[in-house]
Amino acid sequence: MSNEQPGKKSATDEIDLGDLFRNMGNLFSSFVSRIKNLIISLFKSLLLLYVYLRKNIAWFLGLSIVGFVAGYVLINTLGDKYELSIIVTPNLDSRDYLYSIVGDIQSDIEQKDTLFFASLGMDVEKMDGFEIEIKPLKTENALRLEQEMEFIELLKTIPDLPIPEGLVEGIVQSQMSKDQAITIYFKDAEIGEDYANKLLTYIKSNPYYEKMNNVFVEIANERIKQNTERINQLDTLIGNYAKKMLTQQSVSASSLLLDSPETVNVPTLFQLKSDFLRDTEEKMIELQRREGAFTTIKLGKPRKADVNITENNLFVIPFCLVALFILIDIIKYLDRVSRKILSR
Repeated sequence: MSNEQPGKKSATDEIDLGDLFRNMGNLFSSFVSRIKNLIISLFKSLLLLYVYLRKNIAWFLGLSIVGFVAGYVLINTLGDKYELSIIVTPNLDSRDYLYSIVGDIQSDIEQKDTLFFASLGMDVEKMDGFEIEIKPLKTENALRLEQEMEFIELLKTIPDLPIPEGLVEGIVQSQMSKDQAITIYFKDAEIGEDYANKLLTYIKSNPYYEKMNNVFVEIANERIKQNTERINQLDTLIGNYAKKMLTQQSVSASSLLLDSPETVNVPTLFQLKSDFLRDTEEKMIELQRREGAFTTIKLGKPRKADVNITENNLFVIPFCLVALFILIDIIKYLDRVSRKILSR
């Protein structure tokens, strides 16, 4: 009996292996069959699409030609669209004010507020196609910002690692440009630039920011005056000290100023003078940059506006006509199918 058991075990193993291979073969055949059926279905769908397009090619070509002609006529009727870009830098935390007042002006344009624009010397009847918008400029370093954000997301996955509040916002703000782009669109190139300047003057004429800017200018001028007086005092003090030491020792002035054992710390005086000079320069530059609520960095010239393909009538009208034709065909097909189902 001991001789028969191994033989039985081997036969059983062979049967199990055979079943395994047969099952694997069936699964593979089923998979191949499904792929084959999918390819055949896709091929049939492409053939049906080809037949449909060939059957209606005359309609598609005709509607496309009609759409292009209609779009061309419409473009020539409406005329070209121009834009004027103004790059500004908000001062005194006036970013929200800029977005608010630009939104109000756009609302007045849409409502054709005659009184408002008349007060600015603008004729609403000549403002056909007039629009105004504001948006921030792109990040100064988009790639670096993306890398830093990915690093923050990685840190968040580490357990028990505290992430300071406002860290993400601080990183975004540090990489974002403060400059804002105000874009004004119009169709009449003759009055567009003039009206854009009038709107820019109106946006700047905010009493609150004018008052705040005057206060800042006054403080800055006073700081410059005080710094100038202190610099003169330091020059006098350093000059007197140098003369005194030259009369006492027969060494170079530079050695006297830097190596003197007297209580006066001359290098510190030089550092103070340098700090006052730097502060004065910064205040003078800031005074030049400030113009009220915001500083105009660049005032562009009118140019033809870039039209997106979704706004181009040469492409939109033909597309809409062809899409409408296909939609009508689909509705007709669904109507036929529904009638067949209901008639059974």
